[in-house]
Amino acid sequence: MASIDLNIIERGITTQTWSAEKGKITENDLRDVGENRTNNGSALNALPTPFARFHVINEAFRRVYEERLHKDKGVDAGEAYKQLVSDCLDVFELLYFWNYHKSHSTDELNIFIKEWKKEDNIQRLEDMTPILGKSINAFMENDIKANVLYFVVLEDNGKEYLLATTSPMTGFVTPPDLDRKPYSKKKEFSSPRYNDMPLINRKGKGKYFGEICMFEDRPREFKKYMFELFRSQVVSNDFEHIRDYIDSFNDSDTRKKYHLKTKPVLTEDNNALVINGLTISESNGTDTLNFFSDYIIKLPYRISGDNFFVPQYVNDNDERDYDYIIPLTKEALDVLPLDEINICFKENRKTGSFAKVEVSFEFNDETYKREYRYEDKPTTEYGCIADIKKTWLVNFDIGLFPRTLSQEPTENNYFKVMFALYDDNDNDQLNADKVQLDFFVKRNDDIGCDLIEVADSESFTKGARPQVTRSEQSQGDSCTTLFYEIFNTAFDVIRLQIDEDACGILIPKWTLSQRSSKSYTYAIDFGTSNTYVSRRESNNYSEPQQLTMDKPIMSYLHDKLNNKQIKPIDCWDDAGDPRIVESLLTEFVPPFIDGKKYKFPLRTALCRLTNGTDNPSLFDNRNIAFCYEKKRIGGNNRVITDLKWSEGENKKEAEVFIRELLAIIKSDILDDNGDLSQTQIIWFQPLSFKTRMRADYDAIWKRGCEDILCINESQIRCYTESEAPYYYFLEMNKFKSTKAVSIIDIGGGSTDMVYFSEDKPIIANSVHFGCDVLWGNGNNSFIDTRENGIYKRYIDSIQFKNDELRAINEDLCKEGSKYTTTDIINFWLSNTNETEIDVKLRSEFKHLFLYHYAAIIYHMASVYKAKELECPTTITFSGNGSKYIDNLLTKDEQLLVNMTMIILRDIFGDNVRDVQIILPEQRKESTCYGGLYRDKDRVSPSTFQYVGFGKKQYESIDELNKDYKPILRNGIVGEVKHLNELYMSMLKLLIKEEKLDEKAEKIKSMLNVNPGDELDKIYIRDIKEDESYNDSLFFIPIIQQVFNLTKKE
Repeated sequence: MASIDLNIIERGITTQTWSAEKGKITENDLRDVGENRTNNGSALNALPTPFARFHVINEAFRRVYEERLHKDKGVDAGEAYKQLVSDCLDVFELLYFWNYHKSHSTDELNIFIKEWKKEDNIQRLEDMTPILGKSINAFMENDIKANVLYFVVLEDNGKEYLLATTSPMTGFVTPPDLDRKPYSKKKEFSSPRYNDMPLINRKGKGKYFGEICMFEDRPREFKKYMFELFRSQVVSNDFEHIRDYIDSFNDSDTRKKYHLKTKPVLTEDNNALVINGLTISESNGTDTLNFFSDYIIKLPYRISGDNFFVPQYVNDNDERDYDYIIPLTKEALDVLPLDEINICFKENRKTGSFAKVEVSFEFNDETYKREYRYEDKPTTEYGCIADIKKTWLVNFDIGLFPRTLSQEPTENNYFKVMFALYDDNDNDQLNADKVQLDFFVKRNDDIGCDLIEVADSESFTKGARPQVTRSEQSQGDSCTTLFYEIFNTAFDVIRLQIDEDACGILIPKWTLSQRSSKSYTYAIDFGTSNTYVSRRESNNYSEPQQLTMDKPIMSYLHDKLNNKQIKPIDCWDDAGDPRIVESLLTEFVPPFIDGKKYKFPLRTALCRLTNGTDNPSLFDNRNIAFCYEKKRIGGNNRVITDLKWSEGENKKEAEVFIRELLAIIKSDILDDNGDLSQTQIIWFQPLSFKTRMRADYDAIWKRGCEDILCINESQIRCYTESEAPYYYFLEMNKFKSTKAVSIIDIGGGSTDMVYFSEDKPIIANSVHFGCDVLWGNGNNSFIDTRENGIYKRYIDSIQFKNDELRAINEDLCKEGSKYTTTDIINFWLSNTNETEIDVKLRSEFKHLFLYHYAAIIYHMASVYKAKELECPTTITFSGNGSKYIDNLLTKDEQLLVNMTMIILRDIFGDNVRDVQIILPEQRKESTCYGGLYRDKDRVSPSTFQYVGFGKKQYESIDELNKDYKPILRNGIVGEVKHLNELYMSMLKLLIKEEKLDEKAEKIKSMLNVNPGDELDKIYIRDIKEDESYNDSLFFIPIIQQVFNLTKKE
């Protein structure tokens, strides 16, 4: 750097002495030097002073100004002076547009500003050459009037070239070495070393320090900048000639009213570059930015124009089966009004390397464009097409949920984006670390976008949470899947970057909710096996509706199939890369809840990582398994069930399920232009919930409703599962009499019952005995046990014709699988059209279903008898668990009544009339519908905790332990044996009426003759040391006897 620092003042010095000429150089001196030779630049360097060039260039501006004023009179400044003016303007323009040139260059170029401070250097110079040093000192004090000189240096791969020194009269002075040799056909520089200097293309025409380019031929923005620099602020009269020259361009370019975005040019010492009071700036606006990325990503499918903005294709082709991602950079997002620019793609569809695409848009009356080709490396002339499928051998897709925005900004508080990638390369696969999604939100003035910061700490109140990798392709044949969460802010742009080089933007098309006066109440029956959701418009006496949708709640990047012959939901599910769509359907929400393929009730099941984290998080590692029992579970995932009754930390699994339901409900409300703030939520609990579990669910629903729906605790209600169906059936006029009605709600994990008298709920009871005990393994506590008789009887004979269902079955049943026999048999039952297991069960296991039914009826009657209530005149069943009664036990209603009366007359006496049994078509639905019909001011029934014998209610484990041996144990054993006797009477009637090929005595031999042993074992294992017990001891041996009855030889 030392040679550059001193080059301008040591030029021509060959010894340690220097002869000073007369002081100040006058205008006459300049006129005398080469007055008639101004086409020869060398003549302008003949003045005998090291600072003569400052005056020469100042004179050059005076002369070109005179030419503009008197060109009609033949005044010509001469080529040499014009070249000096052009070079000086080149320095201004190069600095102003340096950000632009830096972003558009592939060379290792840099410009820096070196400071030469008089106080640090003048003494050294005076010591070397006293006369020169004193002359420079005097010149800086009298002419430059500054204590600092600045040197503009271009660096190319470590080699430095001095471009200019600052001047108090013209801003900059270029060194004589940059002048062109006179009469040189090749236009060589005066100094040979400058012939190696890379010449940078101007933004306008030609190259910097090459062809002459006068002010009128410069870019419009630069001309406006120079006009404002010299005319819009008070400047020294030292700049008189350059100021007058620039001011003479009184046209629309210099005076156009728009705001320039600039920032000061900084030196190496991080100081602003200020010349004689004039602050030199560089552009921070649109013209200096690199709008276009070096690569344009070509997708092997069309982008959904319903979900994302797709640029216009010039001369588009209907057969086009691909799309490009808009190749705009972060810099473009900072300044462009995306709603106003019209982005176009223009293709040359020639084959091979001749194929290319031009991307263009207009902004501020100018057209910006870049061409992309099939090349290995981008240049300043063109970028490269990244054909991800054919060249990179990868494919990816994106899902966005939800796709609706509220008019109320605070309600736009939760968004999830899924990125799924499949790589066909055998080696060096594209991993998650090479993918980045950023999110931007439009500024309030609609000009440009701001990056939404990554919220990497709890202090953030809004932002984008760090990227989460859910599945990795290396783990089998799954895709790599990434999830992004944006919270407490909406966003307008997704910027995608892959493998550092390829980047582009996606602009989602949001559905904008138009808030109306409509509001809704939603009822959610979160069951052990199935979950149901219904809604009803508030303040409108309309029938409840099952939650269904006819338009998407999430946005895929890929377009749907244009096929009117298939279902709308399949137009989305069957489009795109099957491997990627499998991951989208496995780990995300379905396109919409169509009420047929995806519908309520749905299985209460979560999809989770096989070897995932113990910290459940919605979509990051858990989500509702909508495709469970329908499609193969993709990726490194498995399905978990039995969410409802999990305790402690495992309760977080249930919370994830509930939060996703609430997010779907929110989308439904906004899509229907409802008022989210007026939403009411009803949820249901079984009576057998322990106090702690009820408190846990209270907190889960409260958190979810506040976080997702933005509603408060007063808008949340909880009813018991068993009482709600009554109000639905009452509304539907199903009861012959309301004098004594029993509602029995059989779920997967529990059975609840409520006694109503004269339309008022009297008592309620709940037991942890649902239909899932039919498919389980008795009281065995190991979930991987597979001893259930039904499972063992049919595991080798169950066949699936459908390839996908067969693969699911193999996955469920394979050795080492974590799926339970309950999961497997429920899957078989969900696909009876393939398995015909319902036919098998009706043929071979009616005795089993009768025992389960008898146990529930016996317990119900015993509870009501203990409370001295009359025998029910009507028994109505609800809950999907009760469907085994008419689907697998018997469809003969009178036979069912006759068998039921065997128990009721035994307990209530022979005089009771036949009971009305109602098995409605809508079982699971009745709980939600009843909750929606229930008046919130109605009184809930009191709970009666019946342990299975006697009338006493036990408040503590200590009380229970105290009475267990002397009273309860023998009493429970007696009740079980009595049930068995009644069951045998019922079984004989069933065999007779339905002409079953069964032997009653053989079935009797399968019943446990010593139920006390089972009761003692489980009591000691699970109850004796527990904190509390709110269930019935009666069902402990019953559960084991149900298991024994599955083992039919």
